[in-house]
Amino acid sequence: MINRTNVKKAVYAYEDTIIQNIKKVFSYQFPAETDTILFEVHSGGYGLYGISITPMSEGEECNYDVKKLLS
Repeated sequence: MINRTNVKKAVYAYEDTIIQNIKKVFSYQFPAETDTILFEVHSGGYGLYGISITPMSEGEECNYDVKKLLS
């Protein structure tokens, strides 16, 4: 089970980096049908593992090409 307090601590520890990169995230070329961007925080015993960004449309994951998204 994930300890929510530890997740929050890990996110806050990386908050400055996340904020600095948020403009970059929103500059990605998301598919036209994207109506929501899902941010998932992955954590574990050693803190933050990473953050996933998934374009969604009507509650479903969009099919997208990662290379195109990051171009």
